[in-house]
Amino acid sequence: MVRDKVGYAQLPGADRVYDARARRWDVRRNAASAMVGNYIFLVNRKSAHQDAAFAFAAHMTSRAMTQRLTVTPGTGVNPSRTSHLEDAAAWQANGFSPESARAYLDTLRVALSNPNHIFDLRIPGSDRYYRALDQALHAALTGELKPQKALAKAAKEWELITDELGRDLQGELYRASLSPKGG
Repeated sequence: MVRDKVGYAQLPGADRVYDARARRWDVRRNAASAMVGNYIFLVNRKSAHQDAAFAFAAHMTSRAMTQRLTVTPGTGVNPSRTSHLEDAAAWQANGFSPESARAYLDTLRVALSNPNHIFDLRIPGSDRYYRALDQALHAALTGELKPQKALAKAAKEWELITDELGRDLQGELYRASLSPKGG
């Protein structure tokens, strides 16, 4: 049992940030926040049961259901509403001690209020980009490759994927993914 034997913290960040456009390292604090996950429901416009599908999606994403799912181990549903961060008792009912629940929820509140939020990669080929990075990290962590060589290999693979999918289009889609206003 790991209850009360884990802690929660923000990503540590860095004191140097690489500016890819200027091709240089800038000295400034950057503590990014990364919150990823959750599910998205879609209803096919050709579905014979659109109303039922939409009703199911609405039920599964309702405040009550998402509160229940976020605190239930094994669901893979992450907090996605501010209300999920307010009810420590729900987390305690699912195995968190009062101290651990408070620490976890406080950490999430800080992460979600960070202006340097990192989103999942949401462009075509994202699975391929992630796979290339995963393979490079594995090679570095197992000692198969030195970290710099592993990352250079991932960067080369990313360049190939980007060229294959269309560099200008990928850039446009990536910029649009960063802003609800479409870039």
